[in-house]
Amino acid sequence: SASFLKVEQSDAKTTVIVAVDTLYLDAEFQAQLQSRLSPNFNLVLVASHTHFAPALAQTVGFLGSVDEDYFESVIDCIAKAIQVERGRASVVMGCFTTTTDLTINRRREGLILDYGRLRRGRINLRSGVSLAPNSTGMVDPELRCISFLDADGLPIACIWSLAAHAAFSNTYSAISPDFPGHVRAFLKERFGPEFVSIFVPGLAGSAIPNSPAKSFSRMSNKERILRMLPFHHAIPPLDPIGYEDWSDRVGKLIARPLLSLEYGPVTGAKVHYGKFRSQPIFEDAKQGGLCLDLSVIRLGNEVEIIFSNGELLSEWKPLLDQLPAKHGMRIVSGYAAGACLYVPPASEIARGGYEVDRFRQAFGLEGEFLDAI
Repeated sequence: SASFLKVEQSDAKTTVIVAVDTLYLDAEFQAQLQSRLSPNFNLVLVASHTHFAPALAQTVGFLGSVDEDYFESVIDCIAKAIQVERGRASVVMGCFTTTTDLTINRRREGLILDYGRLRRGRINLRSGVSLAPNSTGMVDPELRCISFLDADGLPIACIWSLAAHAAFSNTYSAISPDFPGHVRAFLKERFGPEFVSIFVPGLAGSAIPNSPAKSFSRMSNKERILRMLPFHHAIPPLDPIGYEDWSDRVGKLIARPLLSLEYGPVTGAKVHYGKFRSQPIFEDAKQGGLCLDLSVIRLGNEVEIIFSNGELLSEWKPLLDQLPAKHGMRIVSGYAAGACLYVPPASEIARGGYEVDRFRQAFGLEGEFLDAI
């Protein structure tokens, strides 16, 4: 699915946030969609980062080839939906933040045995960062939600953010929106089929759901062997029923406050939109300097959303917390359209690991992060 919020502004501009069930959205997708819309549209695209949907980002074909017919049909579908004229809706807006234990860091430091080299008769035991749960690592534990009520006082939409990878659906052989889709279905069942759920992944680059693993007895033989290998740290396979329960917990945390929040009118409220590009953060041999494309949307004085391309690691949180304080709620999220890569802060570049070094080959990148990231 693609879900969107369309905000008509007093200066004849219209800002549109579009959340799409896919792994990444790149600059080409944004340009193609923008070309089918009026120049008066400020377009912000964000991917749910589900690992179980057809690819839409042509610049990272290593992660999944893009079918041209599907690509065109998705853009055409979204463009038509955005341009449908709807009657002006009288709505009120509220927001809340709640601290959870729903996520866990996935960058664990320890001794690692290179089993690829071991099969070739060489032993390489070293200290490094593995993709494995790290209960002491940095995460953004906050669930943030912006909700809207119609004139009858009924919830009609929400924008919600939780920093966790949507990578743990039960099988790689099926299409799935993963937990963002499960939560969307939960909210539609609670508030009606027309309810709109817009998921924003936040600082999910190094965070995963804190959901129970499969018991050893329910693992496949391959999973058991991988769990027993010495100095082999990995994310254990999640229990499908437990993961569904985890997703239900997310849905309940969003749904419970929606009728009891303090809501205020947004009609006539000042809406601010800004778009910026950073200095290069990664120098690639083929593409040159890769930058962050940043969009800022403020709804009145209550809400500010900062979007960036790339997978921002949870370890950015202490730095982002130093931004000037706002009276209302602030959401900061990666996974917007633009260059596709992980975005670690300097502290994590020094530590290495998948999100710093090993992802590059899979993403078709050859180069280095800039020291002044």
